[in-house]
Amino acid sequence: VKAYDTEEATKAIPVGEGTAVLSIQNGAENIEKVAKIVGPARTLGGTTSHGSLFVAPGHIKHTGFGDTTIGEMNGAVTGRVKEIAGVFNGAGIKTRVSRNIEREIWKKLIVNAGINAATALAGIKNGALLTIPEMREIMTEAVKEAWTVAGRCSVRINEDMVRKTMEVAKRTAENESSMLQDVKKGRRTEIDAINGVIVSFGERYKVGTPVNKVLYALVK
Repeated sequence: VKAYDTEEATKAIPVGEGTAVLSIQNGAENIEKVAKIVGPARTLGGTTSHGSLFVAPGHIKHTGFGDTTIGEMNGAVTGRVKEIAGVFNGAGIKTRVSRNIEREIWKKLIVNAGINAATALAGIKNGALLTIPEMREIMTEAVKEAWTVAGRCSVRINEDMVRKTMEVAKRTAENESSMLQDVKKGRRTEIDAINGVIVSFGERYKVGTPVNKVLYALVK
């Protein structure tokens, strides 16, 4: 489910006693959208770095293994989140539980801000961001801006996010980002939920985001 379809998809879920809704989506503010509809008590968030390629309706190709992290909005390690992680791990989807899922979502957001728009605009695979000096610089500056914005949003990330983004680009070198896939197919992108969010939070907290602003504007 793309970020722009989160609310519509959540409203379609029949909610009953014991229902839990888990969002493992790109971008920011998805779990907040879910929580407004089904309630915070039923909402879980997560991230994944698995790669996939949309081939045709009902036909998705798995293009790369990665880590998956899930967690409760309040940071508690509950029985249900451990049960879900157990189901995923049992199915071969390596999953861990986080006590700070907001931070994990921001880390994924920062990586996506550095990779997705740049690859979509240049029409290149992820690995080319490391081999083309100009693209490497654009990716680096976009990540630095997003990392700074996260800190102003009270999300402390001690990990070197530039290095992490480069590691992701290297590990997924032969992958086409989801945004590049969308652009090539003429579909709506998730730019608003990725670079767009960085720009809007930057404006709110008086943080300059010139590279993300240009990437956002060009994709739009």
